[in-house]
Amino acid sequence: MRLFLGILALTATLSAKEIYQISFKDVPGSTGGQKILQLTFFGTVPAPDEVDKLLRAALEQAVLIDGICDIGAFAFEGDDTLRVPQFSGPLFYKAVAKQILTKEALDMTKTIQYETSKYSVIVKDGKTLEGVKPARRWLTIHVVFAEEPTVPDAYEAALTEIKKTANQSMDITAYVFVGDKDKLTARSQMKDPAGGFVFMSYKSDSRKVMKKVDEYVTTLP
Repeated sequence: MRLFLGILALTATLSAKEIYQISFKDVPGSTGGQKILQLTFFGTVPAPDEVDKLLRAALEQAVLIDGICDIGAFAFEGDDTLRVPQFSGPLFYKAVAKQILTKEALDMTKTIQYETSKYSVIVKDGKTLEGVKPARRWLTIHVVFAEEPTVPDAYEAALTEIKKTANQSMDITAYVFVGDKDKLTARSQMKDPAGGFVFMSYKSDSRKVMKKVDEYVTTLP
């Protein structure tokens, strides 16, 4: 197992303080030599662009240390995984191609984007990673409003977009975001005042649409 730590210390006071830590190690149980890089922040997480830069720089350094194996690079706040829009997402190094890829590029995810009169829509065709069994495909929809809509309008938009694609034999999840349609880290998922976030899910086997996790909405024909 190889391990390196990168620690940035504050020296304004007599005692040093960790801001972030970078670890690089074997994936537990891995038989193919895969490794994982973890960028962990302590305290305040920097702006998304800064997190992206730090993660990429750390992965590039890891590749110099051990570029003959595949590497997954992830960011954390303490024990919690960072999520969009805190940063743009994890990165992956593929040793065969000698490339650093986003998760979408790794999965070769197909993305379609279009506009309506009220909001923008981004549809992503997702699939399980190569080698994962059983293989599965699904659709993820981001409904992006430039300004925050009313809660009923937000859910209606999510339902409308699910109906447009529900003829496919894949599960669908539609999330509502507010912000910049062209920059992932400049938009945030809309919160529901009743609790949680605004999203809907569709199950292709039952054709049921659920609000949030378990609130039944309708069954599509």
